[in-house]
Amino acid sequence: MALLVPSSSLLISLLLVLLFIDPSVASPIANATGYALVARICEQTYNKYYCTDALKSDPRTKTADPKALLEVSLKLASSNATATTLQIQSLIKDAKDPGLKDHLQVCADVYKGIVDDLTKANTSSKSGQYDDVRRSAIRATHGPESCEVAFKEPPAHKTPLSTYNFYVELLSDIVVNIASIIKL
Repeated sequence: MALLVPSSSLLISLLLVLLFIDPSVASPIANATGYALVARICEQTYNKYYCTDALKSDPRTKTADPKALLEVSLKLASSNATATTLQIQSLIKDAKDPGLKDHLQVCADVYKGIVDDLTKANTSSKSGQYDDVRRSAIRATHGPESCEVAFKEPPAHKTPLSTYNFYVELLSDIVVNIASIIKL
């Protein structure tokens, strides 16, 4: 049986093709739109089912390109972070236990940062600075965990914010994933 060894000129030709290949061919996700894009994005998150439901909740998703889908995801993440902030403020107001109130105040401070990060991400998106969008959204994904950890500090309390934190973290992660594919 003969062993086929590619010639060096063939290897060089293949290397040149790979170096100069159109990025849209190398990254078909960047060319996807609508629900096909949603499916590809959501495969990269840690809860593809919620991701899909969340993104499809906006009618623009049906025909969205990556930039339009980024706008949708930023709106969802920002509105959820703002709603969580309002919930925290309500819980602080009603809290009788000083330890619980302290933990909630930590979360209020954390969520101020999350809302600021998502606002920066939105501004960066509008100016086409997708690396900045990604960095701001990454910071936002870490905030909910900081809120969760606050409730484990003495005196420990059961967090009333786990569901809120889960959604804000996931929605921020969706923003990270979309911003990452836009910059490809």
